Amino acid sequence: MAARLTVRQRHKAMTTFLAEFAATSNWTGACAKAGIARNLPNVWAEFDTDQFVGLMAEARLEGEDALRLEVRRRAIDGVTETKITRERQGLNADGTPILVVIKTETRIVRSNSILMRLAEAWLPEFKRDGAGDAAGDDDKIGLETLRGWIEDGEAAN
Repeated sequence: MAARLTVRQRHKAMTTFLAEFAATSNWTGACAKAGIARNLPNVWAEFDTDQFVGLMAEARLEGEDALRLEVRRRAIDGVTETKITRERQGLNADGTPILVVIKTETRIVRSNSILMRLAEAWLPEFKRDGAGDAAGDDDKIGLETLRGWIEDGEAAN
């Protein structure tokens, strides 16, 4: 059986767990960072004051918001990707072979699949049923039309 936490240790573990859970949305990782068993936050929530339950719910919402921001960033802003375009073999001073990078290219990569999922989740006109196309509703674009625009490179227009 694990040793009981002192009041100070418990407060520190709770604070660490909540901060890490809010930042990462990762329950197991937050427990590990706080140095506690994975089920302990559930025990705290069951037997502790409503204050911890509320703080845990708030941490979950913060974590979800952080994930939403990252998903949006990857879909809209993109991520920087660096690729080696020219290289040659060389030798270190001790004679061991090395790869010498001569030229790299950097580009911003956006995720159309994430963008599509965001559109499907948040915009009624892009729901999977294709309501805009099938129903003939002119003010709704529809999923297949958006996919075509992205494939044709017209989504930015």
